[in-house]
Amino acid sequence: MNYLVFDKKEIDSAKPVSTKLIELDKFVNFFEADPHYFERTWLLIPNNSDKPYALLRKLLEKTGMAAIGKVTMRRFIKDRIQ
Repeated sequence: MNYLVFDKKEIDSAKPVSTKLIELDKFVNFFEADPHYFERTWLLIPNNSDKPYALLRKLLEKTGMAAIGKVTMRRFIKDRIQ
């Protein structure tokens, strides 16, 4: 059996950094989105103004699209649908 050995510096450098940003990767038809995006959902609420989020939500509802993106929370990357 083969093993890879990592030192603490290598392990720490592999941990994602929380940027407090939502990175939208692509837009898809809501009804054609892969069901794995719905297995676990999160409600994200902005600290300051919710106007940009409200505008995005209304646009997605109007067009029947969904935004696929990533957010880093507690050093774990989560793929989620908006």
